[in-house]
Amino acid sequence: MRTIFAIAATIACSIAVTGCTQKNEQTNLDFTAAAKADDIGKTAYLVNYDTKEKVDSSIIEADTLIHIKTNIKEPAIARLFVGDQRRGVFIIEPGTLTLDEQGNISGSELNNQLQDFEKQLSPLYETVDNDSISQNMRNLAKNRINSLMDSIIAAQNIIGFSQLSDYCYYMDAEQFDSLLTKYPYYKNFENVKRMSEAKKAASDTGIGKKFVDFTIGEGDTATKLSDFVGKGRYTLVDFWASWCGPCRREMKNIKTIYADYNKKGLDVIGVAVWDKKSDTEKAVAQLELPWPQILDAKEIPTNIYGIMGIPHLILFDPQGVVVARNIAGKELRSVVDSVMASNIHHKPATTAIAPDSTTSNTPVSK
Repeated sequence: MRTIFAIAATIACSIAVTGCTQKNEQTNLDFTAAAKADDIGKTAYLVNYDTKEKVDSSIIEADTLIHIKTNIKEPAIARLFVGDQRRGVFIIEPGTLTLDEQGNISGSELNNQLQDFEKQLSPLYETVDNDSISQNMRNLAKNRINSLMDSIIAAQNIIGFSQLSDYCYYMDAEQFDSLLTKYPYYKNFENVKRMSEAKKAASDTGIGKKFVDFTIGEGDTATKLSDFVGKGRYTLVDFWASWCGPCRREMKNIKTIYADYNKKGLDVIGVAVWDKKSDTEKAVAQLELPWPQILDAKEIPTNIYGIMGIPHLILFDPQGVVVARNIAGKELRSVVDSVMASNIHHKPATTAIAPDSTTSNTPVSK
């Protein structure tokens, strides 16, 4: 969860198309980006990361360059779309900005400051993740990261906003409210309002709370979380998307857990969020995922459970009570090993979901 714009994944890919800036209108932003050969004829959009509103757009012509001239009132974080494809997140400000094929942007003092900050963080994160380094050195790196993040948030500017989702990711609702009281600059951002709502939802569905049901689809094709959770077996629910790199990397760990414990009382369920149904189906086949999938869930479950970034895994006990959430990697394995050791010792496993049932290899459709 260390991507600079961790919650940008929540931006919807359907964008209202309106007219481009008139040529005779005064502009203060001249934005250019590299395009691909097959982009010619497509429409490129700059979208405000916070409000999700379109800043401006242009049709990509034969020179394979994206060129958008527009007028902005103040610096903002923006995402570039070509059609429905994401092409980068960066700060836009008055001036001449160029985005290269590697995702680096030039001509912007604010982006230069942000990139310098990222360069300071990168080796520190590498130290924290390196198990061969002493725990003392890793703790020093963590403290330095916290110190740098404290200083950038305290600046109360657009760069601080770009870091806010990572900085506050593990805060509960009360801690987050306290932060906003201390730094009121961030309160008026739409994304901060959404984060506040998500923190409250996460608290309401936290450890020790009974699962909250949701339904995806209608009629005979409708699927509920309660079709799988609270059925007398531990259930690991993976909220993920096909385009999410960390989600794909975590699958190896989940597959190992599934192989070790499925016949001993643990089920795994995938819930595809923020994704196209066809892309999810393709990824399920590519990754050879053997557990059931609830497809095309959009933002329904993430709003209910206050999920701000994926992958997000929640472990429910046999009665449907949350045992752990937002864990991955070694921590996930450790938690599952612990609860399953207790489950196997005290109670025989009930029947697992059959591999040839309608909820196995075939994803559950909306």
